[in-house]
Amino acid sequence: FRRVLFRSNRYYTLNHKHRKDRDCGFWTTVCGVSYMACLPSDTEDFPFELYDLDPRCTFIIYSCDFKKEPLMAVTYSAIEDIDGNFVYEMTAYTKRFIYNFTQNDTWSNTTDMSVVPNVINMIPIVEFKNNETRVGAFEAEIPLLDNINLICSDRMNDIEQAVQWFMKFIN
Repeated sequence: FRRVLFRSNRYYTLNHKHRKDRDCGFWTTVCGVSYMACLPSDTEDFPFELYDLDPRCTFIIYSCDFKKEPLMAVTYSAIEDIDGNFVYEMTAYTKRFIYNFTQNDTWSNTTDMSVVPNVINMIPIVEFKNNETRVGAFEAEIPLLDNINLICSDRMNDIEQAVQWFMKFIN
C-alpha cells in the first residue's frame, strides 16, 4: 500500500497537481465553478495527466432525475483562421464515447466529426462548485458596491450644485 501511495504522490507531483489545484481554486472563487480533467497519458512515464479547464468554455450536462448524474461533459476552444473567422473545436465526453468535432463561427456547419470509444468508461471532467448556486465570491457584493458608488456620486453632485448655488448667490 505504501508503494502505491508513494507512486501516486509522485504522479501528482509530475503532473503539477498543486498548481492545478490553485488554478481551480482561483476559477471557483471568480466564476463560482471550476473544472478539472483526468485523462490517460500518451507517455509511459505516468498513467494519467491532469488538466485544469477554463470554466468559460467548459460545461457539464446533468440528468434531470433525482440522481443528478453527469451525462456529458463538453469543453471547446475558439481558433481564429486566416480570414479572421472563428472555428470552434469541441470535445464531448460521455461514459461510452468521445465526440470530437469542429464548428464554424455561425454554428451552421459541422466538420471533422469523429467518435471514438471512451476507454475509461467514465466522464473524465469533474466540476468543483463554490456554492449550490455556482456564484462567484464577489458577485453577492456587486449590488452593494453599486449603491456605494451611487451614494458617492450623488454626494459629489450635491457638493457641485451647492458650489454653483453659492457662486450664483454671490454674483
